[in-house]
Amino acid sequence: MVADELVNAPAQHRPVVLIHGTNDRPSTLVPLAEALRATGRPVHLLHYGRDRVSVRGRLLGTGGLGDLAASTAEILAAVDDLCAATPLRVDLVGHSQGGLHALAVARARPERVAHVVLLGAPVLGVAPLGAASVVAHGRGVRTALDLILGAAARGQVVGSGQLPDLGAGGALAEGVRYLLVASRGDRMIRPADLARAPLPPGLQVTWVQTHEPRARVTHAGLPASPVVQRLVLAELATEPEDR
Repeated sequence: MVADELVNAPAQHRPVVLIHGTNDRPSTLVPLAEALRATGRPVHLLHYGRDRVSVRGRLLGTGGLGDLAASTAEILAAVDDLCAATPLRVDLVGHSQGGLHALAVARARPERVAHVVLLGAPVLGVAPLGAASVVAHGRGVRTALDLILGAAARGQVVGSGQLPDLGAGGALAEGVRYLLVASRGDRMIRPADLARAPLPPGLQVTWVQTHEPRARVTHAGLPASPVVQRLVLAELATEPEDR
């Protein structure tokens, strides 16, 4: 195939990049990767944001702990390497924090990204202590939290200044399809959280329970949920211009 034919090739040929969440490893996304590979899709799992400074990073060796901006740069470099090897556009699927990086990559490389699917991504930030969550950013507290949990945890708390701007001219790039898959069993990304502020029209939100009312899917369980996997497969089978 010539380059132009590859770029416009059917959806099943596009590579899929899976991006895990906070304090996590790519293994969490293996069930979703296997479902995608069963359809013939090439799948790439990234391990990013490892942090040896924080206590959590030293003890657990997990990813998704480092500074959000640094992790975005790391993931963007990996996507650039992938794109250098193929003229195809890529699809990005990010679980939790991984969704924030998928948004950032799409904004930086809109011509190379076809879909962004967010699985329980904290697009509006998290507020574990309600209105009092802003104390996480106070001097002294923020230093302690970053040293214990890793900078990524506090970066996702409302008021960090590190969350995507979903207002006019914000985080959504044109020409890319965006889907946020959320579950009413998710105690981190709840319906009330998504209702705090208007979301841009380009970001479609679908609830797991709309498709399977009895499904009990937690935040951590999103990638392994058969319902979620079906939603991801259906979305990635479309073309960006179909919506």
